[in-house]
Amino acid sequence: MLPWQTIDAYLLAKGVKVGAASLAQSTGGTHVPTSYHYQGLARDYGSNSNREAIAMALLALASGAAPVVIELFYSPLGIFYKNGKKFTPDEKLRRDHLDHVHVAVRGGTDLRKYLPIAIVGGGALVLLVAAILVGTLAGAKG
Repeated sequence: MLPWQTIDAYLLAKGVKVGAASLAQSTGGTHVPTSYHYQGLARDYGSNSNREAIAMALLALASGAAPVVIELFYSPLGIFYKNGKKFTPDEKLRRDHLDHVHVAVRGGTDLRKYLPIAIVGGGALVLLVAAILVGTLAGAKG
C-alpha cells in the first residue's frame, strides 16, 4: 500500500466520505516538479469527497513538532500547514486549493497506525490511542 493510500484508509476508518482517487489526484497529474504526489506521498480530495471533514480529521496530525501529515492545504477553511507549522499562503497557492484538500504524509508513514484501537474486556470498552510519535518510546529515558 502506498503512503497516500493509507490516508484514504485512515479517513474511511474514521467514517469520512472519500471518493475514488483519479491518477491526477494521486501520483499523476500536473503538480510542481518537487511535488510529493510523484513520490506516492500525496493525495488530493475533490468534490467526490467530504473536503471539510477530511481537512478537520487530519488537522491534529498536521500540526506540532513531529507531524506525520507534512502538508495540509484547504483554502475554504483557511487551513495551510507545512511541516507542522501553520502559514499564510501566497495568492496562487490559496487559489489552487479552493476546490480540493491537498494532503501529503512523511515518507514511510502508514496513517492507519494513528487510529484508535478498541479493546473490549471486563464488560467495558476502553479506547487506546495508537498515535506514537516518532521517537517517543525509543527516546524515552528511565
